[in-house]
Parts: sequence; C-alpha cells; structure tokens
Amino acid sequence: MAYFHRESRLVQKKKTIYPEWEKCWDTAVTEGRILQIVLMFNQTPVVEATMRLEVGVCLC
Repeated sequence: MAYFHRESRLVQKKKTIYPEWEKCWDTAVTEGRILQIVLMFNQTPVVEATMRLEVGVCLC
C-alpha cells in the first residue's frame, strides 16, 4: 500500500490474470493481499468486488 497526501492507495505488484469462466486458479494466501474481481461482458465491466483475500478464504 502506498500513501499519497495522507490517503492510501493500492499498488498492483503482479500482473492481472484472466481466468476462464468456471475454471480454477491458484494464489498464495498472504496477509494484506487484496483480491479484486471484475465480471466482464465482452469488453464491458459489469460488476466489481474488492476484498481482503483472507476474508474470501474464510467464506469458502
């Protein structure tokens, strides 16, 4: 996380992955990691969700 003028911003350190629909993908569960999911229709974003990865793991 980077701080600019007293506000925090997330900084992406790894490349974006684009998993296929109904396919599994794997990631390391690291404290502080943020997961952003964007549901696309063609090239148009439809829904976006952002959560801490640990929260998502607890829900599964």
